[in-house]
Amino acid sequence: MFRIITAAAAACLALTAPAFAAPCSGVDLAIGSVSVKSGTPSGNLNRYEITGIVTNVGSSSQAANALQSVDIYQGNDRLDSRSVPPLLVGKSYPFSYSFTRAMDAGQNTTHLRFQLNVKQPAMADSQTCNMANDSFTVTF
Repeated sequence: MFRIITAAAAACLALTAPAFAAPCSGVDLAIGSVSVKSGTPSGNLNRYEITGIVTNVGSSSQAANALQSVDIYQGNDRLDSRSVPPLLVGKSYPFSYSFTRAMDAGQNTTHLRFQLNVKQPAMADSQTCNMANDSFTVTF
């Protein structure tokens, strides 16, 4: 009975957190979540405050000269980016973004993709163990 419960708990954990399952042997930045914090009307527009967090879920800290950002896309269009400082193992960095759209836009018609962009060190030298957690799309 105890073996079945242990196996079920392990299986459940594996299904609920695949992006953070096993730490990389090195640096692994992950966009853990992005959400619409608030929406405020302003004339014919709604202004949305969007927040997210980047975490180093790997087993190594980043070098002090790491150069990276979270790029924000709507479709294939890059709208903006937010710089992310070098992160120690287990440390996180919050970011925010303001987005405006027409007040009469339909619900769930806007899709913004938040994509990690590591410029230094070269991508071949880092982030190769789990690139599945390098992007997050929010729909509102």
